Amino acid sequence: MKLRIPGIEDLDEILALINDPESPHRQEACRHREAPENPKELYARLDEDFNVVVELAGEIAGFASWQVWDTHAHLNVLSVSGRHQRQGVGRALFNAFRDRAREHGVFSYTLRAFADSTWATRFYASLGLQPLTPEQLQAPHHPGLQLYVALAISQRQWPAPEKVMFFETL
Repeated sequence: MKLRIPGIEDLDEILALINDPESPHRQEACRHREAPENPKELYARLDEDFNVVVELAGEIAGFASWQVWDTHAHLNVLSVSGRHQRQGVGRALFNAFRDRAREHGVFSYTLRAFADSTWATRFYASLGLQPLTPEQLQAPHHPGLQLYVALAISQRQWPAPEKVMFFETL
């Protein structure tokens, strides 16, 4: 298993992985009527965000992408190909995200999952993440978290009955 930073030359392979109909990530997105990732958005993500891929036997088996606001990071995508499920790829991607976030001075991070996605909520709980409730936002947090949550609320991405946001401080 090899972790590396992807380049633009990996665009087609990552796009195929994210939109893989065998991937639980894509199956959940389809069930919730989310459009497939498009090349323009992925190109921007590779250019602007923090990213990592896991390679197995020379092919990209997983992809993670996140953004950083001040001292807070948000994991936008964590996707593992359908044929590489339950091989530690998701955990490796998440640990790489967490480690690189720490290296950039991040003190907290969030991610969102579909509330009815039991495999995702179990996976993130097994990594030590806790669901964030709107009531918890009344307590003082890092400025980056407040900025990210305000953005998510303004874009109507959270709170939403179909989504749960997970949170952890480092």
